Amino acid sequence: MNTNLLHSLEHFPPLRRSLERLNELAKAPEVDILAFARTIEADPMLFADLLRSVNAPFYGFRSQITSIRHALTLFGTSKIHGIALQLAMTEYAGDDLPAYGITLEQWLETMRLQQEFLFSLLKIGDDPSAFIKLSGVMFVLEMGKMAAEYVMQQMGNRHRFTQRSPEGLQAEERRVIGATGDELAAELFERWQFEAEFIDLFRHSMDAAHASRNQKLAATLQVARTLITVYGLQPLEHADTLIGTYGLNRDGIAAAYAGIAEASQIS
Repeated sequence: MNTNLLHSLEHFPPLRRSLERLNELAKAPEVDILAFARTIEADPMLFADLLRSVNAPFYGFRSQITSIRHALTLFGTSKIHGIALQLAMTEYAGDDLPAYGITLEQWLETMRLQQEFLFSLLKIGDDPSAFIKLSGVMFVLEMGKMAAEYVMQQMGNRHRFTQRSPEGLQAEERRVIGATGDELAAELFERWQFEAEFIDLFRHSMDAAHASRNQKLAATLQVARTLITVYGLQPLEHADTLIGTYGLNRDGIAAAYAGIAEASQIS
């Protein structure tokens, strides 16, 4: 990555201290749930935003969740960490992402549908550890677009992307900026000292073949991003090559895809 891009990223706002602490706790061999709860409770804005998020209709709880400890019991630390991370990322956003021709709401809705798709898929999977490994990164799969917007603003670049396929868009990002949005965001995650597996999965969530740790999990993320883009839902057949190459469960993917199609607000 060239020095101009790295210099632009140096001006990106730092990660808030509560998220730094949650990252530290998430890396521990055994997560301290009480410390997790206390960290969130000590940040009034994160505390309020998290409670609002876990009570969203999307999660389907009939009764109100009124405490972080209750939320941790229902969701688990990995999922709460992911929600907290996404909330922190939205703080860096403006009203929209003009380079991509989308609003902030479209950006967030895309990631919500990607989460819903992945949750549904992982529930019927045969790898219990997959949910834990993916539960953080699945909340920020489109963070690269936010990073690219920021860098382009820093550089005074007013380009408007025209490619709509994920692969074509990444090629255009590289041509216009000098790196893909995912590469820029991965650089930020490294600076913020996220877990190495998180960074590797994110960096290769549109390039599973080059993932160094778990190509099958990276391919699962790539399926989600291939089918659910900021420009709408794409035909299931677009993921067939990935499904075949990595031996993914096509029936499960089809069922998860069907489940979100009706709820989609971006298609």
